Amino acid sequence: LEREKKTLKILGLLFIVSSIVIIFDSINNLVFFIRPKRSIGFIVINIIVGFGFVSIGAYKYYLSRKSVLGKSLLSDSINSIIAALGCFLMCLSMALYILDRKIWFLDPAFGIAMGLCIFVYGTHMFYQVYRMNKQN
Repeated sequence: LEREKKTLKILGLLFIVSSIVIIFDSINNLVFFIRPKRSIGFIVINIIVGFGFVSIGAYKYYLSRKSVLGKSLLSDSINSIIAALGCFLMCLSMALYILDRKIWFLDPAFGIAMGLCIFVYGTHMFYQVYRMNKQN
């Protein structure tokens, strides 16, 4: 149980730190009008990576239901699914940017939305640890 709490704390901290970095990078891109570089190869690679993350996340979810470290493995599977969602959102924003250069801001906007989701989940993990400590 103590290992589970420690793992959840570390994962929660990593989620929060990565979300802050993603949000600040996205805001920086919006403020300074940094436009993405058009690339079809980027889309293809991200689709492949996205499906890889989905399959890894599904397998981790399956293992979390059968494992002693269920909550930390479940959190890690959610991290993989969020990474896959990020890949697919980047593909969508790049495809739309290739079609119309006026909507360059979609990638940073999706980045901010993803960062907020990751931040909320990271704080939820800290809340889980708090509840676990309160129960003991």
